[in-house]
Amino acid sequence: MTSRISKNLALFNSKADHDYQLSIAMGFGVYDEQKYDSFQDFFEELDHRMYDSKKGNKPEVLPTI
Repeated sequence: MTSRISKNLALFNSKADHDYQLSIAMGFGVYDEQKYDSFQDFFEELDHRMYDSKKGNKPEVLPTI
């Protein structure tokens, strides 16, 4: 599902007549009650995955000299 969302977003950006591009960050998982003590723990794991995804989507900014 995430690859389909990313593919459609890339298609939208390639056809859009704007000076900007849209981007998204996604975190996903499958709840396993044996692995997580609570739904809150699972949610925090998903939040970390989304944050990692977001960091990976940002262009690297190099300092100018």
